Amino acid sequence: MSARRQVVVTGAGVISPLADSPRGLHKALCAGTSGLKPIELFSLDGLGLDGHGPEEAGEIRPFEPRQYLGERNLRPVDRTSRLLLAAAQAALDESGWTPELRSEREVGLVLGTTFCSVKTIAEFDRRGIQLGPSHVSPLDFANSVINAAAGQTAIWHGLRGVNSTISAGEASGLLAIASGAGMISSGHTAALLAAFATYAAGFLVRPFGALFFGRLGDLVGRKYTFMVTIVVMGLSTVLVGCLPTYASIGVLAPILLVLLRLLQGLSASGEQAGANSMTLEHAPDRRRGFFTSFTLEGTQAGLILANLAFLAVAALPDEQLFSWGWRIPFFLSALVVAVGYWVRRSLPETPEFQKAEQAHEVVKLPVVATSATRLSRPIAFSAAA
Repeated sequence: MSARRQVVVTGAGVISPLADSPRGLHKALCAGTSGLKPIELFSLDGLGLDGHGPEEAGEIRPFEPRQYLGERNLRPVDRTSRLLLAAAQAALDESGWTPELRSEREVGLVLGTTFCSVKTIAEFDRRGIQLGPSHVSPLDFANSVINAAAGQTAIWHGLRGVNSTISAGEASGLLAIASGAGMISSGHTAALLAAFATYAAGFLVRPFGALFFGRLGDLVGRKYTFMVTIVVMGLSTVLVGCLPTYASIGVLAPILLVLLRLLQGLSASGEQAGANSMTLEHAPDRRRGFFTSFTLEGTQAGLILANLAFLAVAALPDEQLFSWGWRIPFFLSALVVAVGYWVRRSLPETPEFQKAEQAHEVVKLPVVATSATRLSRPIAFSAAA
């Protein structure tokens, strides 16, 4: 067994309500100084607190990003990303990792965050819902996803290694440190990069899957399309568990894995869109937003169940885990697919599609039918998503 690498902390960067340096933060904590201040970053009016809610928070102010980052263009990054950029710059400066050194080595980033930029996400959604897609810039989408700050920091500081975001509530920071230390000590960063690239392949084809299955749903119905997507997703997932190893068939093994990931990505976009359409068009008129919100809850529940399944398998000894144990969750997914297919087969077609079909109003080319004045932004918005 190869020896694990030693992990050493060579630099630290701090941007906090108490101080902007590790020494300053340590001194303030030892002195029992509170970082709570009256809330100023947003108004409490209209929140219905009536004096019963918190009026103080650990706001970081004053914060002038150019003091840490110079005169570069800060328009593409929001406040959350700027805070991380500044802290990362301080850590890199203290560690001695100059831009020249970073260009020669794989320097990665693991970010721990509770929910990243809630304010940016809320404003992005508010403008899209209240004002319409034409008032939302697709460029702002880059700051509305949970791993936005990590991505922006990697681009800004030229970090070309592993880039990962961990969101696990209050434990996110500690888990990020443990994850980063584990990557360094194991020396498996190159393998991790390859795994992430394979995983990402499924996301690259999602816009195409949305276009294909969206078109299919408008032609033959929501129910039929919803059944097709779960079959494609189920078969491609089970087949991942059936794949021969690289030792058996050589380079064909990773090629087949990428092809199956592409099929998963195509069907996943149809799954999400199909679930939204089925729920929305079956829901009562005044409760559509409420009922449709449960589709995303189902997605998150699936992620939790998948992680629980792999946690159980990960308890196996390494030899068994890497030879056959990792295949078990993929085989078990066949049960989920069978139940899902049976449930969907029993569902009626949506009333909205039935009405359109009976009135011969089914749109053959929905994209063409979209208003030309609002065409460019919704398409750009969907492509970004």
